[in-house]
Amino acid sequence: QGLQRYVLLSMLGALSPIFLAILTLVFVVYLNTGLAGAFLTRLASGLIVMILALWFLRDFTTRSRASYREEWPTIRQALMPATLLVVCTTLLIAFERLFVRNFLFEESGGLAAIITLGQIPMWLLTPLATVLLPLASAEHATGSDISKRLTHAVAIGSFVTLCCAVFFALVSTPLFGWWWPAYLDYAHLVWPYTVAMGLHSVIIMVITVEFARHEYHGIIWLTMVSAAACAALYWFRGSVTDLSTIVWAQVGIRALVLAGIMPIVWWRMKGRTVS
Repeated sequence: QGLQRYVLLSMLGALSPIFLAILTLVFVVYLNTGLAGAFLTRLASGLIVMILALWFLRDFTTRSRASYREEWPTIRQALMPATLLVVCTTLLIAFERLFVRNFLFEESGGLAAIITLGQIPMWLLTPLATVLLPLASAEHATGSDISKRLTHAVAIGSFVTLCCAVFFALVSTPLFGWWWPAYLDYAHLVWPYTVAMGLHSVIIMVITVEFARHEYHGIIWLTMVSAAACAALYWFRGSVTDLSTIVWAQVGIRALVLAGIMPIVWWRMKGRTVS
């Protein structure tokens, strides 16, 4: 990312699932190594991609360069916000699945079917979020106004999310009837889950632009809402009896997060403070 070698980044991202599929065929299917083999293939595929990345970047890692001592204060300042971003976004993704598997186990198959299609906007927008940080950081370092980056990111994210939601609202029922007839009753939940995942990606992009300016105010709101939402779902777990409630809760949680961080990031970027 820092070197802006996006072709290499995309190539390594595309190779990772290919290596995983090949190793899974070898160790799990043919050698029948079971769960241990499944963990081994995931670990091995990640190591292969990491080794390839280091090989392609050897010209950068082996040459002499200036000391990073002056950058350590900035790195230390960003460490906790970056950690919170990873923890909160992972928690928002994983908590619903853990909740369903522990308290609505009979709905696990339906959730898996919804996730398979509903995560598509997140996968489409992840490359954009990946390149946004180095581009916005480089522009901010030169004193450029990066508000257009934020506007474009939110516009593209919203457009992709809307397109995916409309598409799955129209085709999810016939698609499930042909592909997963056993889970046809869950088809109507694909499009709201698509909205949740699209909003999830937009949240990451908005906070990424804020990180590029070395500001970390939006992450506070994300942390508060994420913690409160997960605690509330667990606390009222006895009242949550169907998957529809979980899916719509995910939409509402992310909408609340985005409604909170957008004015914070936008107003501070324009030199204003939030009253």
